Amino acid sequence: MLLKINNFSYDDSNGLVVKSVEEYKLTKIQRKLFNYFINHPNTTISKQTLMDEVWGRTVTENSIEKTLSKLRNVIEEDPLKPKILVTHFGHGISFEGKVERKQVKSDTNQDLAVDTKLKRKFSFIFPVLILIAGIVWFVVKQNTHESKAIPIEHLNKNQRLLMLPMVFDENTNAADAKNINKLIKSTFNNLNSEGKVLFDDISQSANEALNKNWQIDNYLVMMQTRVKKHGEVYDAVIEITKGMKTVKTVKISASSLIELSNAQNQFVANFHKGVGELFINNADAEQLMQVKHYYDSKNWLKSKQILDDVLQNNDKNYQARLMLSQVYTQLSQYDKSLLQLKTLISTPFYKNNSAVIHMNIAQNYMFKNKFTQSVDELTGFLSQNQNVGELKKAKINIILADSYSYLGNAVDSLKFYKQAILNINDKLFPRLFAQSYYGQAKLLNNTSTGDDVYKLFEKSLYYAKLAHDIKDQAQILDSMSVLLFFNNQWQKGLDLKRQSISLMEINDDKSVAMGTGLGVLASYLIERGLFTEAREVIDRIATIAREIKSDHITLIYNFYDISLELNFNNFDYCQKELDKASALAKKTSNMGMLLNNVFLQMEILVARKDKVNFEAAWREKNKLFQNPGLERYQIYMDLYLARFYQQIHNNNEAIALINKISEQAKVSSDFKFYVDAQNVMAKIYQDSDPDKALEILTNIEQYNPNPNPYLEIKAQVLSNLGKKVEALAIMLEAKEAYNEAWKAENQGLLEQLQQ
Repeated sequence: MLLKINNFSYDDSNGLVVKSVEEYKLTKIQRKLFNYFINHPNTTISKQTLMDEVWGRTVTENSIEKTLSKLRNVIEEDPLKPKILVTHFGHGISFEGKVERKQVKSDTNQDLAVDTKLKRKFSFIFPVLILIAGIVWFVVKQNTHESKAIPIEHLNKNQRLLMLPMVFDENTNAADAKNINKLIKSTFNNLNSEGKVLFDDISQSANEALNKNWQIDNYLVMMQTRVKKHGEVYDAVIEITKGMKTVKTVKISASSLIELSNAQNQFVANFHKGVGELFINNADAEQLMQVKHYYDSKNWLKSKQILDDVLQNNDKNYQARLMLSQVYTQLSQYDKSLLQLKTLISTPFYKNNSAVIHMNIAQNYMFKNKFTQSVDELTGFLSQNQNVGELKKAKINIILADSYSYLGNAVDSLKFYKQAILNINDKLFPRLFAQSYYGQAKLLNNTSTGDDVYKLFEKSLYYAKLAHDIKDQAQILDSMSVLLFFNNQWQKGLDLKRQSISLMEINDDKSVAMGTGLGVLASYLIERGLFTEAREVIDRIATIAREIKSDHITLIYNFYDISLELNFNNFDYCQKELDKASALAKKTSNMGMLLNNVFLQMEILVARKDKVNFEAAWREKNKLFQNPGLERYQIYMDLYLARFYQQIHNNNEAIALINKISEQAKVSSDFKFYVDAQNVMAKIYQDSDPDKALEILTNIEQYNPNPNPYLEIKAQVLSNLGKKVEALAIMLEAKEAYNEAWKAENQGLLEQLQQ
């Protein structure tokens, strides 16, 4: 049955989706899933039901999410904001598309007649085809033949070649085809000539790739290889096109996928003057393809085992050594990775892979928290290599910017983020633009939470979507949700947070980004008093930290663990854990977590009402915020001091500080701090001038304040004004909104009002 769904047509018998002139073929499980939704419209269907009715067996929720994600990438205009397959969090998914059914008619007798004629004709020409095939096979077996019909000169160094993945027929194992395409891509991406050979992993056809990429670069030349398997032999046709015109065709035959990929690689190296010699060891290429499979599935130990075997047989397989260094990095064995990389510097491999080697060295230093060495490594390389290509230079600048950011050098960090994208094309290299804008937004977020920062995050998200980079999208959405939380836009922040976590789970992500994302979710849950759920999330962070042995995620766990336990007044436990966390942050030179631990120390002292030690600790810790780039954090420290002054009834000092904080918060659009400061001001006036206190609280309602402690303060003020009924209504609202943050003193006020 041919269906029209929203803006595309769909054949439910074969899974063919047609959008304008683009065609997409759904896989068997995608088709089965989509058909099930179409047959159950406007009905919320649980994942358990999908498991029973579509898969017919037990599968993980992650498998269902991945299939849904890939299906949405085909049918939705914006997969992150689906309008056809809509998720109802905690309940399931529903099909909301508009469907028109069109029955396709056919003349069965005519079809049969045509089929009979074709069979007769085919029986006549079949022997001729066999003869021709034999001649072709003899000529092209394991050789490359260029078509004489439409000759073309070799591509010069400045031209770009866009490679689409090899297209295989159904006789080739899908996993093998996927791995060989990844191996080809990694081979070219490691060369210093990177940027001359581009890859389009998303387009389903040559026409789609042409429509998408031709306007980016008018000199772009496209290459697509179509492969058919006959028995044990792979026959391939390489087609080179420029615009709508085929300018070169090449036929290749090989007895294995590795031979086929090497022949294609060699053709590209000969065809394009901007691509250097490829250092691929043919004898070990099959094993390297296996490594790509295990590496992509995050089986680092199996990858290492195969690479060790390859290097034991041939220690001059430099590609394998580079891959081994990357496996060691994933295993957090950074010194072993550095040893492999530094060995490559003295080999012939270094000539065409120098930039990649030094970037990998710098990144290992970053993982070891040796950010100064990371900077020295790359600045030294650039000073000795003036002719590094713009793309490699852009990647190096991103790493330099990241390193300077970790060192707390905001000025140089911002400079390198901006430099990274000066001389490259945003449509050709969208991921670098996503990284640049994200880095700029994170830096500016240290001094502002205004619209300018949010717009930079939005730009970053736009380019991450353009690059189809799920991991980057998740990280950016996470940071945007934090910004919204700081501006008290709780619901929108939570929606983005959910999108972020969902994308991370699709990738089975166990990384610093995932740990940070879960930390933000924990923060939101703690703010809203959902302590039980927050504990589950925090324990999940601890599990990831143990599994990947990450000091940074351990510090994230410590921060939110202490933040949660403060709500139960477990002060001794919090102080003990904070001392350990501060020592680890100092040891690993983690400036961000050092700052967070300073704020936790102030929070503990305020919560304890420790009048003896607070002022001395505040003066000592506040010295840190006199350093360049940390100015924004002064507002945090001033708010702690204002809260302390309010506790010891030094109201004049408290009011002066709150006025200063409020003005700064308005300038930076940091409405969370404005609301928090005004709440302290209202507490100061709640007994002495409840009318003024109520005026303050009414003024901050426009900023959607967090109910805790806003509602409690407002109820107390109304009670002091004799408005007991209104105060009671507010406390009943607070009891529901506070969740597990409801305290004994809150209950006492509620009962007093009820009497």
